[in-house]
Amino acid sequence: MSDKNQTRKKQSKDNFSAIEQFYNKYFIDIEQSVPRFQHEFFNLQNEYYKVWKNTVQANILLQKEFSNKIEFFNIPESAQKIIENINEELSRVRLLRDNISISTIERIKKNIKIWNDNINIFSEYNKRILQFWLSTCAKP
Repeated sequence: MSDKNQTRKKQSKDNFSAIEQFYNKYFIDIEQSVPRFQHEFFNLQNEYYKVWKNTVQANILLQKEFSNKIEFFNIPESAQKIIENINEELSRVRLLRDNISISTIERIKKNIKIWNDNINIFSEYNKRILQFWLSTCAKP
């Protein structure tokens, strides 16, 4: 092998060492930051839920107090039944939405696991394709 070819191979190896260092650091950083982000997003979601719930409760209490003082606001029984039915249907829809969301997440996780389990097969396949193209493009 000529000195020129050996120099190229060494440079190529050095280039890929730098790339490997970069992506190793990249994934270490992600592995360290993701749990923190998940925790913070969970806390944010909880705070949002609390403020939403407290706002709705405060408004209902205010409306209830106001309507009791002026004795003006009476909901007919038929309208109360409609409100109860709507609430039941909304609960069913939320449950269905949650089940679909969870099922979708589980399917995505399963597909990612399959991909992860088979990445070596994909890499080997790509390597063979690359070798084929290199052999057809190589000078005789």
